[in-house]
Amino acid sequence: MDKKQHIVLEILMIRFGLNSNLALPLVQKWLQTHPTSSLDKLRKLLLTGKVSLKNGTLYDVNPKEMNVLTNKMLAENGLFFY
Repeated sequence: MDKKQHIVLEILMIRFGLNSNLALPLVQKWLQTHPTSSLDKLRKLLLTGKVSLKNGTLYDVNPKEMNVLTNKMLAENGLFFY
């Protein structure tokens, strides 16, 4: 395993509470579905919250979805922005 892959796996394990046996297939599947992308790109997306984990698959979070989620979280705390 190279250093870049190790870093991405660590981010996944910390962010989503996964072990390496679960994180590695997620990375491999994401790279297969994003053939023009790289581990560096995935690392950046994970660090900026632009990739989420749903039903055992990594998904890109689009900006509109990000705004909806942010507003929902803020509303739960008594704040809401438009």
